[in-house]
Amino acid sequence: MARQELPREDLLRDARALVMRGEYLPATGEPPIVTGFRANGAASFFFGEDPAYHFTSNRKLRRAYAGGELYKAQAGQLIRLQRERTTDQVVLRSAPLAPRVHDEFLLAARQKLSWLEQILGADSTICRGETTHDGLPLRPRLLAWLAQLPFALAVADGPQVA
Repeated sequence: MARQELPREDLLRDARALVMRGEYLPATGEPPIVTGFRANGAASFFFGEDPAYHFTSNRKLRRAYAGGELYKAQAGQLIRLQRERTTDQVVLRSAPLAPRVHDEFLLAARQKLSWLEQILGADSTICRGETTHDGLPLRPRLLAWLAQLPFALAVADGPQVA
């Protein structure tokens, strides 16, 4: 892990694990949103530099990055990974979230994804580019995925792609 934080790479170009991916510019002037799917249907959503949400193929949250903090799923709960930097290494310390903080985090993530569904559905974004394995547009697939996302987000058993 890097000892210094750097801006994210060009995700549309470099996020090759997302076999279908697209970048959208909201008409509201918000930062670009990069989203896509892995081959197994697992989805990822990057709202500018922060936040980012990663889901399993069955729509359970498995990893997140929000407010400058890393989160991972563990036994159906989110664990915060806090970076401790020394002069020669970075160590991640795990800390479970308090129940209220856990629920607020999931609600904030769901609200962000609902907003994305709304602006994609209203065609209030400009597609800066997309890559799909079959040449079909990504937007309808994103809308279908988001429409099936439960309002109460579930957390995966672990952070692995499933």
